Amino acid sequence: MHPSPFNLPALLRLGSLLLALNTLATANPAKETTPTLTAKELVAAAVERHPDLASFTARLDAARAQARERSADRLPRLSLEAGSQHFNDPMRIRPPLPNQSAKFDRDIWSGDLVLRWTAYSGGRLSAAEEAARLLEEASGADLRFFQERMATRVAQLYFEYSARKAIIRASEKSLQSLREQAKQIGQLLEQGKAAEVDRMRIEVRAASVEQSVIQQRNDRKSLRASINFMIGRPLEERWESAELVEEPMQSHAPEGKAVRSDLAAARLRMESATAGVDQARAAWRPQVQLFASHGHQGDWSGREDFDRSMAGLQLSWEFWDAGRRRAQVAAARANAETRAAELASLSENRRLDLMIAQDDFDSARERFDVAVLATQTAEESLRIEQNKYAQGKGTIIDVLDAETTALEAESLFIRAEADVKISRAAVDFARGAALTPQAACGSLRQNDSSL
Repeated sequence: MHPSPFNLPALLRLGSLLLALNTLATANPAKETTPTLTAKELVAAAVERHPDLASFTARLDAARAQARERSADRLPRLSLEAGSQHFNDPMRIRPPLPNQSAKFDRDIWSGDLVLRWTAYSGGRLSAAEEAARLLEEASGADLRFFQERMATRVAQLYFEYSARKAIIRASEKSLQSLREQAKQIGQLLEQGKAAEVDRMRIEVRAASVEQSVIQQRNDRKSLRASINFMIGRPLEERWESAELVEEPMQSHAPEGKAVRSDLAAARLRMESATAGVDQARAAWRPQVQLFASHGHQGDWSGREDFDRSMAGLQLSWEFWDAGRRRAQVAAARANAETRAAELASLSENRRLDLMIAQDDFDSARERFDVAVLATQTAEESLRIEQNKYAQGKGTIIDVLDAETTALEAESLFIRAEADVKISRAAVDFARGAALTPQAACGSLRQNDSSL
């Protein structure tokens, strides 16, 4: 017999090893990790992928196309014109030539290449071009303001989302402490050193904290869905917030000129309306048009066909139109006054928004300073009450009160810290610094001025 080329024991060992590896891989599947996102990343996503950006971009494209149309009105126009006419009496087709009489016919056709250019419009075309250009810039400012508003809103929701995360963590820590106290009371009950009502009080307090945790988790889910909508992600997509980075709490905004985009848009629309008044007034002035043409003219019988060319200047001046131009000027003036009133009102609203946002920021900073001291005091009070109860010198009610106070103090501290960040973003938005290098909020600070 010839020896087998396969080593059976070695094959069996190899098969056992592969089976063990497969079993291990099946028993320990790779865990799906939840991505961690920062506020700055979400702000950048909102600026680029918010669902409503498409409508603002379309309006900007429409305004840009209208501006190009108004600019094209000032340039020459070249057209091809053709026609055919039938006359009751014979009409001259071409002028007489030497030793030839003029040619006449009742059916005549013609075709010409015509160049026209409005050389003088009394300022009407230039005013229309300027008005359209300003409206284009206003549409761009509308787009920027929407991006600033959405970026600020996403940053504020993110800070709120992260604050709820910290509050849940503090509540779970308190809940764990209550459960440990319940175990201790259970041991004391066995020793006859505690009453059953003490454990019942602990359980009631733990149930209250657990309900609060459930509510906070539901609120976080709603906040995450809102942010997902604003950044163009599926509403159910899961991600986690990064730990908030401490930022200096400056009482004054960074130096630098900042112009809020909604005010810029309103000012541009007012200037466009003013240009519209100039456009309406120009209709009173004469219009001068230059034209030139070259083409053919002949009869349908085909006996006559000759080239013709001409150039000329046309002056038109409509000095009476039954009040139409007067009404147009009045309407343009009323529109300009409306835009000016809107700008004045918006300017006052901006001052009000900035004042409220600054007051909220100052209040949040003061509450944060108070919360720091309150948290330290509450933690020390809880430690003392727990030691007193363990030594038999205190009551469970005092411990629970201290536990409740400590949790409330830590929650207020977290709330105040989040409010500082939220109000700082509101100040940046109110003064027009969002998405600019002058933003005090790091998540809204952008070096790219094109945003």
